[in-house]
Amino acid sequence: MGLLALVTVGMVACDKDDPAVQAPLEVKTFANLPGDTTVSFSPTGRPLGANRYTYFSLRENKIITGADTLTNKWDIAFQQFYIKVNGGTNATGGGNAAAFLANNTLEGYTVVAEADTTFKQDNGASFAINPAPGGWYSYNSSTFLALPIPGKIIVVRTADNKYAKLEITSLYKNAVLPAASASPVEKARLQFFYHFRFVVQPNGTKQF
Repeated sequence: MGLLALVTVGMVACDKDDPAVQAPLEVKTFANLPGDTTVSFSPTGRPLGANRYTYFSLRENKIITGADTLTNKWDIAFQQFYIKVNGGTNATGGGNAAAFLANNTLEGYTVVAEADTTFKQDNGASFAINPAPGGWYSYNSSTFLALPIPGKIIVVRTADNKYAKLEITSLYKNAVLPAASASPVEKARLQFFYHFRFVVQPNGTKQF
């Protein structure tokens, strides 16, 4: 009996220290990322930003600025409804990032089972993630509001060939949807503040 107990304890200790036993991956969040927010309006009333991308590292959970935007330190970038990756002819950093849109939830998507050819890079006017309404977001021309579409996530191969999944949760400052009674100008000034949740698999495998 004593020997059996000793063996059992030894097996438990072995399992606990086994490097193959992986802790659950952390779901990280980022709030109010400025994705070329509105600074002025055209003569026709169209909201205008500064025509700048905000670059982001999924690996480090932070905005990348300055000369580092010319390196593979960033993975994904945001400019209004445009989302680009650090890979392809549009990339500034020489990374190998790519992405595609998946019909799933962040928790429900547990493995990258799609073929490698499913991943796309940005080349010229062709973006890996289509910036038009109906892909990952909807836009109501009556209320002038844009909303992320539930059940849509972005699967990313990072600039250094790891894998990540990302869910955009809001496009408005402090994740507060403007009141329906707010003016189009007010709604526009509160727009393009990205809120998202994401998970990065740092070991290079496709399992989440």
